[in-house]
Amino acid sequence: MTLARFLLSLSSPDQETIRRRLDILDVHIAVTKEFVRNVDAECRLPHPIWQELADAILGTGDDPTDLQAALTAVFQQHTLEGGSLARPWPHTFGRAVTPDSFCDTLLKRGYRKTRLGAQRFLSRLVRCGPDLARKRLERKYLAVYNMWATYDPKDTNQDPFRVAFPDADEIRSLMGLEHPEGEDLILFVYRLPRGAHPKFPTVADAYAGHWNMRFRPSRPDSPCGYTLPWKRDHPPSPEVVHRKITGRTLLLKVRRAHG
Repeated sequence: MTLARFLLSLSSPDQETIRRRLDILDVHIAVTKEFVRNVDAECRLPHPIWQELADAILGTGDDPTDLQAALTAVFQQHTLEGGSLARPWPHTFGRAVTPDSFCDTLLKRGYRKTRLGAQRFLSRLVRCGPDLARKRLERKYLAVYNMWATYDPKDTNQDPFRVAFPDADEIRSLMGLEHPEGEDLILFVYRLPRGAHPKFPTVADAYAGHWNMRFRPSRPDSPCGYTLPWKRDHPPSPEVVHRKITGRTLLLKVRRAHG
């Protein structure tokens, strides 16, 4: 369901209030302007979630910061609700994160007590082969929250980073990542374990935490989500979200792509 279709179920005054407050976000800052574009294009959220979003907007004043906070609170309750990709699912997925982000995961999950300890663990991890990497990560989650991933649409058994590796900035552009240019990336290539489904990303996934400038919701006929690359000559890459997983299903060694 789209927002436009949902609004038809509301009274005219409520419709006008919601559109007026979205117009406030549309002229507030760049990321909220992008949000309004994306929420209008979103087509995979069901009626009950749109109702919660409408209630949040109607129950908040005209302050754009308050509106953003109210919407984020709703989105945090409704991630991973964009529906699963059609089967057969890709076999091989890839995830790219900064070294600092992965060290944050190690610290927040309690796998290491200090940042220096996390950095040393990561340094050892990228030097070992896939078997030892799986052993070191088999009981460790690769993220704190849900995970965003990509795959090769031409051959879903292949490493999705093989063309761009080891250039972190090429991967960053292809994936639409907001990290500063020149920063290294850590690459994980894995299959999904049983019970983890690749899902279409929605605005709820994109705006449940940090509001991302580099996001576009998928169209109704899309086979998956797609990234929004930085470089115009880069085609969009497939994009999915799934629940957090451990490193038990790693297929390749953990690699560092240099910026």
